[in-house]
Amino acid sequence: MSTTPLLFYVIIGIMMLGSFVIGFLFGSMKSSGVKKSSVSKEVEQMAAKVLEVEQKLNAVQQRVEIGDIDNPIQVGEVQKTVTENEPIPAHKNRMQQAASTLSSGKSLYKKDNLQLITGIGPSLEDKLNDIGYYSFEQLSQITDEEAESIATQLNLFTGRIHRDNWIEQARILNNDTMQKSNA
Repeated sequence: MSTTPLLFYVIIGIMMLGSFVIGFLFGSMKSSGVKKSSVSKEVEQMAAKVLEVEQKLNAVQQRVEIGDIDNPIQVGEVQKTVTENEPIPAHKNRMQQAASTLSSGKSLYKKDNLQLITGIGPSLEDKLNDIGYYSFEQLSQITDEEAESIATQLNLFTGRIHRDNWIEQARILNNDTMQKSNA
């Protein structure tokens, strides 16, 4: 049983409740008898309540995500990432390094034709370049965590990178490129 529809209905319900309260507050005010300062105070109070509800909703969403995990080890890992301040993942460091070298006019990696990998078209290649992936070498070295991060950033279906076998294809193409350059 999936909890996603439940979460969707909770979000819609909160939004409807917030709309009702705001409408009720503004509808019950008389323009001649209400001071501007009281209206701004009420708006600030409503904004604070909305922020509080959003924080509670985020906490519920995290619990739902943790509840959907079958493996107890993964639950601990998710809870750890939620509660700890972790260092920047290696792939983000690589992306930042690539961005800084490109802005300085130098290239960290030579740009390969990523469209040679099955599953990557022109648009997806541009998006990969935008987040700092230019070469077969880079794609051949990504970890599972990096693959999920890339999929999230590019709005891909979960597991697509592994399903389309990008990493192995990139390894093969990188080896072919290296052999051609050495010959």
